[in-house]
Amino acid sequence: MVFGPEGAPTAHLVHGWAGWWQQLAAHVPALLDAGYRVVAHDAPSHGSSRPGRHGPRSTTLLEIADALTAVVHQQGPADLVVAHSLGATATMWASRHGTVAGAYAFLAPMASLVPMLDWFEHVIGLGKATRPRLVDRVERRVGVRLTEFDMTTLSHIARDRGATPRHLAPDRDSVPRRLLTIHDRDDVETPAQGSVDIARAWPGSELMLTQGLGHRRIIWHPDVVERVAAFARSYRTELQPSSG
Repeated sequence: MVFGPEGAPTAHLVHGWAGWWQQLAAHVPALLDAGYRVVAHDAPSHGSSRPGRHGPRSTTLLEIADALTAVVHQQGPADLVVAHSLGATATMWASRHGTVAGAYAFLAPMASLVPMLDWFEHVIGLGKATRPRLVDRVERRVGVRLTEFDMTTLSHIARDRGATPRHLAPDRDSVPRRLLTIHDRDDVETPAQGSVDIARAWPGSELMLTQGLGHRRIIWHPDVVERVAAFARSYRTELQPSSG
């Protein structure tokens, strides 16, 4: 889905695991008002998208990252990415392989995949002896060790890559990549400490902590939507040609 005029800075929306793009729909009018063109998609085996390579109702974090790369290639460079939960991890993984945005707004991101395994273990009642076997099976299927998805490491890669945003004023050499991360203190799926750690690893980043919104209501809460829009407006002013 594409909203807004051609030629405007582009914001891409990336949902999380078991999500769909409409979960982020509250951000569309706010980002349009902030002067952005908005692009949203469903990851493989999510929403209205076709199944992933492993069949219906099955996909991997790498496929979610590849989907973002494909959409960016089709719709143009990402000036801003707004991503929820595992979508933030996929976004950072895509940046490792060259799909880099100018600014990122993350909602309830995971600093590592360990909390997700903890939650999964609790929900389905995994025994302690079963967890290592699950990790081994996941790593063999994905082809990447889970520790490689550590967000503090991936954030360094995204922050330091040298691509220049396409809307950068021609008289400026670079605009520092910016990050806003928002997390709820009561999130039981991805602990808020994850955002604290990510923000600490990204100098100049912004951190917003909420209370009582949990892992999903934080996506569309009006205060969060406005904070993301304010961040987007602030970043957009950095992309404007200098009047001098």
